Amino acid sequence: MVAPEARWQALLPVLRPWPLAVAFSGGLDSRFLCFALRRAGCDVLALHATGPHVPQAESAAARRWARAQGLPLREVRHDPLSLPDVAVNSRERCYACKREIFSYLESIRAQEGFRYLADGSNVDDLGDYRPGLRALQELHVRSPLREAGLTKEDIRILSRRYGLPTWNKPAFACLASRIPYGEEITPQKLRQVEEGERILRD
Repeated sequence: MVAPEARWQALLPVLRPWPLAVAFSGGLDSRFLCFALRRAGCDVLALHATGPHVPQAESAAARRWARAQGLPLREVRHDPLSLPDVAVNSRERCYACKREIFSYLESIRAQEGFRYLADGSNVDDLGDYRPGLRALQELHVRSPLREAGLTKEDIRILSRRYGLPTWNKPAFACLASRIPYGEEITPQKLRQVEEGERILRD
């Protein structure tokens, strides 16, 4: 079993003191990435996308944590249903959505003078069907956790060691992922999914 300190040492060479803009969902991976970057002396701007595909409770939690950490946070409104591939729920849904939102985040990164745009992808993400990763690769988005070889379990262990409250947070994907490919996605369906999951959590 790899010790937490060894996991952290594997990450350090990747966390050079660059000013980075981070796509910040507020979940396990992006919180740990922002924490690790700041601990390594990096300037960080967290960019949080809101929209009908993101539960309001997730955005509220992301805001609270960023505020508590003194982490600069900018919210970006994004409506993926304006994209044809998303609205009709094609198998390229995630690619179209990620391409759109990360292109916009990249423009903010450039305007603000940050060196790279980064996200919280890890090694385990490579084993799933994730067309959105192709969009990130095309836009040259950095993924420091994946570059360091960290798995989801590694991130949980390190998050727990450093006291991050999300260390045991379940994995979360956007609300649109609950709707089978080929079935039209509407704002009403997304609200129904959000409300149903809120009731289950409560």
